[in-house]
Amino acid sequence: MKQAKRLILFFLAICFGNISGHSQNFSPLYLITLEGDTITGSRIRAIGWDEAPEVTSHFIVTQADGAHKTWEAKSIRQYVMSNSKRFYAKKWPHNGMRQFLEPQEKGKAQLFVLLDPVVHPDRKKRAERVVFDPDFKASTEEAYYISTADTELLIRVERDNYDLLLKQMLKDCPEVTEKIGQKKFRFNQLDHIVATYNETCQ
Repeated sequence: MKQAKRLILFFLAICFGNISGHSQNFSPLYLITLEGDTITGSRIRAIGWDEAPEVTSHFIVTQADGAHKTWEAKSIRQYVMSNSKRFYAKKWPHNGMRQFLEPQEKGKAQLFVLLDPVVHPDRKKRAERVVFDPDFKASTEEAYYISTADTELLIRVERDNYDLLLKQMLKDCPEVTEKIGQKKFRFNQLDHIVATYNETCQ
């Protein structure tokens, strides 16, 4: 009997632990507006996050006194989760949709690594991330996009244009652009290039 009780308690602990962790993933810690103001509250709900975090429509902020205030997603530049993940508003170049995306490399320059929408254009939005229609074979190909922390512009970087694009976007950092021009930094080192730029010239 004692063993059965222990098993039940263990099962409940796991369930509540999972629920707690799950809710944390869906609750931003704070928001940053387009004007640079920080919005906090006793609770922030991202409406639409459970369908796809990048297409959150608006945020509901609960104040300390229990009052609620709604912030439309279009007025928010970025939001930060309790696990320190930071999502930035970017305009998806393939359809112009404004989405919240998490960069792989953060800083003044940003690198985004996403499943390639060109390989499988019929995307559907799912719970944790944007994924492809299940009728298609899952793509293992990734697409790379570069941006900066102060703009919503998202530019696709490919093997045949990475040197020209990066030399233009990172032109204030000759230490990096010279190595790109000399082929010391290659396409398969995009994460290293962006990280080096952020460490050297940010």
